[in-house]
Amino acid sequence: KNGQWSEWSRIPVTVKNNNYRVEAEDYVAMSGISTQRTQDVDGILNVTNISNGDWMDYTISPYLSGTYTLKLRLASSSLFTTPQLQILNGTTVLATVNVPKTGGNQTWQTVTLSLPLTSGPKTLRIKSITTAAFNINWMEFSMTVPSTLPVKFVYFNAQCSDGLVNLKWKTAQEQNALKFSVQKSADGRNWTDIGSVSATGQS
Repeated sequence: KNGQWSEWSRIPVTVKNNNYRVEAEDYVAMSGISTQRTQDVDGILNVTNISNGDWMDYTISPYLSGTYTLKLRLASSSLFTTPQLQILNGTTVLATVNVPKTGGNQTWQTVTLSLPLTSGPKTLRIKSITTAAFNINWMEFSMTVPSTLPVKFVYFNAQCSDGLVNLKWKTAQEQNALKFSVQKSADGRNWTDIGSVSATGQS
């Protein structure tokens, strides 16, 4: 700030990536499937011959909890039965998806759906629940995070004196803000409330 560097943070940085793609062949476990070179516009391999009971597990780690947009790149040469897949987190079914009959195992279409996800590492399973076979090339997760915050800070200072910490801050703008919660932590990860100050609703 103003050309002056603060002491470095001892809290590890988490880089947020709200749009990320998982290649279908990057599973951590599977049953009953195989891979092949894809003829899709992007990617090298796709997972093929996915039919009733076959599954693949993928490890993901969403930064935030919320509803994500999931895009699945799918293909199927099925003429009669519509292939279906389920997306599971453990035993919980997050979504059931109809795979489009695209007219060929290398004729690709992107299916978009909403998927509720909690933050942190987890294993998602894609499982076929019909005898009609299909292929998958990739899946892509995205989440829209608000780009504006309700409060703009001018400064935030902390001074320690005689075993007490005095906190002072000034805002340039407050919008839809009810209060400021003051928290403490011994490790920078687990926080507890120790007090609150009402927002004034103005600078």
